[in-house]
Amino acid sequence: MRETVAVTINEVLLRGCTLKNSGFVVGLVVYTGPESRIQMNAAEPPRKQGALRPGSLVLPSWQSACKTRGWVATATLQSCQGTVTSHHVWEAV
Repeated sequence: MRETVAVTINEVLLRGCTLKNSGFVVGLVVYTGPESRIQMNAAEPPRKQGALRPGSLVLPSWQSACKTRGWVATATLQSCQGTVTSHHVWEAV
């Protein structure tokens, strides 16, 4: 003889829940569709942008080319060397 049992919200464990202190469990998978709260919260939220113009967050070309510390140090030293050389040339004229 089969017994029919209704499944209500009191018998449902949502995804991510943990059941403790139970000897055994008889389970049933319930798919509620893509518009359920769990499915909608699982998606990555859309990124929000402020009122700044879109190009304002783009790094200048020399910064984007020099992403690592070594490149930044090299670019800084070359810039200093160029400035000193330009100064000496200017003073000589």
